[in-house]
Amino acid sequence: MNQFFTPKRILVAAFTAAMVCMTTVSLTNSGGAAGGRTNAPGESNCTGCHSGTLQTSGTNFNNVGLTSNFTGGGYIPDSTYTISLSYTQSGKSKFGMQVTCLDGSNAMAGSFSNTTTATSTTTAVISGSTRRYVRQTSSGNSGSGGKTWSFEWTAPSTNKGDVTFYTVVNSANNNGNTSGDIIIAREFTISPSSLLPVADASAASSSVCQGAFIDLTGSGTNSPTSYSWSFPNGTPSSSTAQNPSTKFNFPGNNRAILTVTNAKGVSAPDTFDITVLPAPGPFIAGGATRTICQGDSVLLSVPQETGVTYTWNTGATGRELWLSKPGIYFINGVGTNGCDRNSNQITVDTFPKPVATLSSNVASLNDSICENSTLMLEASSAAFDSFYYYADGVLIATSASSTQSVVFDSTTTYGLVVLNSNGCKSDLSPYTVNGRERNAAPAISCIAATPSSIEFSWTSITAHNGYQVSTNEGTTWKSPSSGSSGTTHLVTGLQPEDSVILWVRSIDPGPCDYSLIGISKCFSTSCVQLEATVQAAESICKNDLWSLEINGLSGENYSISIDGGAAFTDTIISFNPSFSKTYQLSITDSNNLVCPPKLIDVPLVVDNIADIDLKPGKVGAYCDGDELTFSANDSIENFDFYLNNALVQSSASNTYSSVMSRGDSVYVIVTKGACTDTSENVYANIEIQADATFTYTRDGTEYTFIPNTTGYQKYAWDFGDGNVEPNDPMPVHDYAASEGDEVNASLEVTTISECTSLESETIQLPQFSNIEILTQLGIHVYPNPATDMVHIENKENKPMEVSVHTVTGETVLTTTIANDKLDISALSAGVYLLKVKIGEQEASLRLLKK
Repeated sequence: MNQFFTPKRILVAAFTAAMVCMTTVSLTNSGGAAGGRTNAPGESNCTGCHSGTLQTSGTNFNNVGLTSNFTGGGYIPDSTYTISLSYTQSGKSKFGMQVTCLDGSNAMAGSFSNTTTATSTTTAVISGSTRRYVRQTSSGNSGSGGKTWSFEWTAPSTNKGDVTFYTVVNSANNNGNTSGDIIIAREFTISPSSLLPVADASAASSSVCQGAFIDLTGSGTNSPTSYSWSFPNGTPSSSTAQNPSTKFNFPGNNRAILTVTNAKGVSAPDTFDITVLPAPGPFIAGGATRTICQGDSVLLSVPQETGVTYTWNTGATGRELWLSKPGIYFINGVGTNGCDRNSNQITVDTFPKPVATLSSNVASLNDSICENSTLMLEASSAAFDSFYYYADGVLIATSASSTQSVVFDSTTTYGLVVLNSNGCKSDLSPYTVNGRERNAAPAISCIAATPSSIEFSWTSITAHNGYQVSTNEGTTWKSPSSGSSGTTHLVTGLQPEDSVILWVRSIDPGPCDYSLIGISKCFSTSCVQLEATVQAAESICKNDLWSLEINGLSGENYSISIDGGAAFTDTIISFNPSFSKTYQLSITDSNNLVCPPKLIDVPLVVDNIADIDLKPGKVGAYCDGDELTFSANDSIENFDFYLNNALVQSSASNTYSSVMSRGDSVYVIVTKGACTDTSENVYANIEIQADATFTYTRDGTEYTFIPNTTGYQKYAWDFGDGNVEPNDPMPVHDYAASEGDEVNASLEVTTISECTSLESETIQLPQFSNIEILTQLGIHVYPNPATDMVHIENKENKPMEVSVHTVTGETVLTTTIANDKLDISALSAGVYLLKVKIGEQEASLRLLKK
């Protein structure tokens, strides 16, 4: 049956129709516009492409209709229906539409499919969600005065309540443009079918205490066949019972949601609001089971909550409870709002108390023992963790051992408490031990002693079964050396002046097995060494025989060894020592071998002159006038030096120094201990005086200096004018800057042995300009300086006047010569002025008279 829906008609169905949008056929969208043009929430409509305003009321609005074959006045979930959208308007021949369907949350409700070619489906994303649409096609946009489109709609799979069809219709006049087009938007609401059940959730009260169950009642119309409850945050969180129960563990607002199902489908959910009131939360911390020792107690408690009163399942009140009996315990807390809650349950169990008894190692002796003895207390079982031992009510030891050694002084009541693995202690187990006195201790004395032995003796004790002795303070005991019943004991193997502490006790009948202990300390005697002396030389020369004579051993029993060697008894010994050392004689008294031997140190110096090694202190020749030093091996004691066979020095010094002549000889006689030796002669190697004389020649202002001897190591010149030449055998020097001066030129030569010789010569430098004049006159004067004769050469043999003058201008010599010698021997040494005149030309030069 088809139904026609108008805005004024009240639909019985439980669903709300979704939006339907009908889109007009426009000039450009004759085949249907894109999705999102239904005027639904978040969408546009067709006025963006067509003229006119959107019509949402009036005649044209009322001419839009939507019919379907719904049952029960509405939709049933997951059912498919044929929907017809129609529009009538006279004079119109082109129509378009677009339709969608949304639920109450504006989400897509159901889906569309085409039944004819007049419609097509499309989608669009609106506000992040995909919506589906039905629209006209180009073959479904024509009509005369109206148009109806049919398509299928499949309802949502679940009951969504009311859904809305959003529709937009475009009525065009087919004039080729958008003028005259009419856009109409209309909505149609469809409810769920009245054939579906309607759920009803309820309870006796809308409030419940936290943690308490609330009983719910479920019902529904149209003969429900099943129930489905949902309890968010509840326990349980769901149920299929009609009348279930649930609880909420936290206070606040909660819900119970019910849907019911019948033959037609599922109802819309019905929600019942529940207020959860806060309830106390008492919780007993710790383990669920508390096991305590029998007789102990345990404290159960919960934290105090504001305004909460507490009652234990024993009837006691308050938040704390001490318990000593086994059982199951819990506490109930009641708040000011009347809500209460029980805590967790605690089981209290008890361990049985351990049981142990105490005995000792003298239990077989009627629990009797000698005073001042060691008593071993013994527990009846070792299967405990700890043992507490008492003496006359006082704790004396805590141990993990089931036995305890104690010093017994007198009758004592001991006690034992044990602790098992559960931490439980037993009751005190008492045990009394009776004391007995020991026999008196033997009195000990020392009766004999040697350097290696001590003999002890003690008084006899009546009523005994023998004696025992100990030399290690009772660690071990043995029978005396004189027998178990003897009263003497010999200790041997001692060293001189050793001490021995002897303990003696008698063996007695039980319970005192032994008497008191007698103690005595004795000493072995000291040693008296043999009175022996040794005679021997303190030093010998190597390879000489050395003899030792040992005196004072006549009538003694002895043995001798040297440096731990083989023993002998000879008292005169001779051998050849090869090096210096201290020999040790060991003289043993054979009658007292425990005594240390007499040790006598005999020092010996074995002198040996291996090499005198006399030699000069310089390699190569000495210079004339040098001091020569000769040295010998410094490990020798005395040195007698001889120069040319005459003793010149006798001392402990190994060196001798003196200025010597070429060919002198030295030797030394050395003494070391008992040894003497003489060196070979060593001759003085003195170098011949070097020749430093020289000559020179002059060429103008340049002088060439020539040594008379070549081949020396070094030639050092001093030209006397402030200039030197450190090492040139034949230098040339220019005296131009010193004309007319008197200079002292010198040469120092150095030989390969570093010996030096110095010679010098005074040179009277001429006035080199006058010499030039003399040269022009053909006159040459030489030598200068001169001693007796001065040669004056005149190349042209012209008569010349010669005169000699002092520096003060006094004429001391005048002569006329042509080419001859000038005798100046009568002149005193000094500086003179020599004048030569040929014709009208005159020249002078400075002359040095030696």
